Amino acid sequence: MRLKNAADTWIGKIRGNDRLETLENLSILLIVVGALMLSAGIGLNISAREAATSAVLAMMGSLVAFVFTVLLVVTWVAREFSS
Repeated sequence: MRLKNAADTWIGKIRGNDRLETLENLSILLIVVGALMLSAGIGLNISAREAATSAVLAMMGSLVAFVFTVLLVVTWVAREFSS
């Protein structure tokens, strides 16, 4: 029950007043997740002997961060044209 309440508060913080604001908040969150994946992949690459998984993690993190940065810019452009 406690976990469900914690999830409700996170979802409540991500949701905005309209769809564009919710999309903006979600893309910012996923940019941070992508940056953390990229940092973890680079950090693991320093310490790991086998660099395959850490390189894949770093590449996936950079891809996630890039895609959601582009989505954030498109959201900002859509907000400017809608208002």
